[in-house]
Amino acid sequence: MTTTEPIAGGDVAGGAPESAVGIPVPAGVAPDHADVSPGPASEGAASPVTTASPATAESPATASSAAEARGAEPRAAKAPVRSARRRAREFAMQGLYQWLVSREDAGAIEAHLRESPGFDRCDRAHFRELLHGALGAVDELHAAIAPHLDRRVDELSPVEHA
Repeated sequence: MTTTEPIAGGDVAGGAPESAVGIPVPAGVAPDHADVSPGPASEGAASPVTTASPATAESPATASSAAEARGAEPRAAKAPVRSARRRAREFAMQGLYQWLVSREDAGAIEAHLRESPGFDRCDRAHFRELLHGALGAVDELHAAIAPHLDRRVDELSPVEHA
C-alpha cells in the first residue's frame, strides 16, 4: 500500500514529488506549480490578495501627486492635539534634563524654557509645580525610584534620570 503523507524534502512517501495542492505527481513528470489551479475547496471563495485597478487605487504619494496635478494643495498631516497640561509635563521634563546636565538654578532653567516655542500654550502653574517640586524633592524621588532600578541612580543617563 502506498501512502501520500509528505516527508522531508517535499516528496511523498513512495518517492513521488508532490504538487502545490498536495496531489502526487506521476514519476517522470515535473510538477509545474505555476499551472496548478485551485482545488474545489477554494473555488468560489474570495481571494486573500485583492488588487484594485490603477484608476481607483492610489497610494498616499500618488494621491498627493494627483491633487497637485489638479491644482489642489496637498493635505498636511495633522499633529495630535496636545493639552496644556501635557505641554507642561513635556517642558518640565526638558527642565529636569537641563538641570541634570548643567546643574543650573531652577529659575534660570524656567526662564530659558519660557522662551521656547509653544511654551505660551502650556499650563504654566502645572509646569512650575512639576519642575520646582521635582527639583525640591530630588532625594525623596531617588529613594523612591532606586529599588526599581537595575543599577545605581548615578549610573543612569540624563534621559533615563529625567
